[in-house]
Order: sequence, then structure tokens, then C-alpha cells
Amino acid sequence: DIIFTDPAKKLTNSYQKVALEYLGQNMSLLQDPIASPLYAGPDKLKGLPPVFVVVSSTESISGDGIIFAEKAARLGVEVHLDIYPGMWHVFPMYSEGCGSGHPLFQAVRALNRTAD
Repeated sequence: DIIFTDPAKKLTNSYQKVALEYLGQNMSLLQDPIASPLYAGPDKLKGLPPVFVVVSSTESISGDGIIFAEKAARLGVEVHLDIYPGMWHVFPMYSEGCGSGHPLFQAVRALNRTAD
């Protein structure tokens, strides 16, 4: 992933720093299932409506989305998991083509699938 370029030993610190920025420096939310569905237990997952998860096979945190999708599916939730090779984290946000003038077809497809 182009965002996380530190050596493996430093990645945990990099991830935590970014997570804390996302959470407004509130450490108590680091493992809160509202902030990260990865931490949701069966009580939060059972009975969810269909879930659509999009990750890149090359993003460094793709495993979080895949594990979440598997946990939900094991609890009977209808899950649709799309894995896009060669993309980066949050690539669907760049469906306009990152300023290239050409739509990013992978991102357009991912966004269009949200209505499936």
C-alpha cells in the first residue's frame, strides 16, 4: 500500500498513528466495533442486512475487511466480498480517475455494485 511504507516492525506504530488520527486521538475507540467492524462480536453481527465489502489485494489492511466478511458470513449474514488487484486503500473514492480525465473503472464498478 502506498500509504504504509515503513519496514514491517514499524507498521504497527504507523497503523496506530493513522487510526488515532481517524478517531480524533481517542484511544478508547481503537477496538470499538463502531469505529472498526473488525472488532464486532456475534451480538453486533447477527441479523445484519446484506454487507458489501470492497478491498484491494495489495492494500496492507485488506485482511481486516476479509476477516470481517468471513465473520459476518459465518453468522448467516449475506456477504458480498470484492477483491480488486493492484488498487489502494479507499480507491473507490477516486472513481473520477485521480485527475487523469479517465474514470478509474475498478472504482466505478465497486461503486455501482453498492446498488446490487
